[in-house]
Amino acid sequence: MKKPSIPQKYLTLAIVLPVLGDFIEDLRDSNIFRQDLKRRANMFLDIIRTADNKFYDRSKFKDLTDEQYQQKIREMGDKQHEIAMLFRSWVVENISDPMEK
Repeated sequence: MKKPSIPQKYLTLAIVLPVLGDFIEDLRDSNIFRQDLKRRANMFLDIIRTADNKFYDRSKFKDLTDEQYQQKIREMGDKQHEIAMLFRSWVVENISDPMEK
């Protein structure tokens, strides 16, 4: 099996971490985290948001016009959303809910 390249790993993290962040937010808001874990989850979510913002930073796309940059951002956002939906579907289909009989 071929190993992913460093840029592929970076892009994967840029797409997957916000999805993971959404899952953590859902759990954090459901009050199942103890106070210490909730604090750490908030810290991790802040890190994810910071990394996500850096990924979309305009200065990394200097060679693009504003219109091209906006299109690129939409494309990346759409891809992130698509992967998030695929991941959520995978979770529902493959992870058993221990509360279901």
